[in-house]
Amino acid sequence: ESELHTPALTPAALQRGVSERRQIVYLVRHAEAVHNVEEKRVEKTAHSEGWEKSAAEVARKEVLRNPAFRDAPLSQGGQQQVLSAG
Repeated sequence: ESELHTPALTPAALQRGVSERRQIVYLVRHAEAVHNVEEKRVEKTAHSEGWEKSAAEVARKEVLRNPAFRDAPLSQGGQQQVLSAG
């Protein structure tokens, strides 16, 4: 979403004969989804079983290939993150 403002006429812009347009950019962090929880579980299991780091990373990435995680819902933790963010 972009808010429109009247172009700002700064001294430098007036000298160039140009107006400047300002925009507001909103940065939003997404909350934890169920695929994030599964990735962490796989990493923890691989670590506890002594897997090499590269093998654990392959297993973690494999989680993301699961079609069920293509549009993963928020985890319970993610829902709490949303509620606490207001």
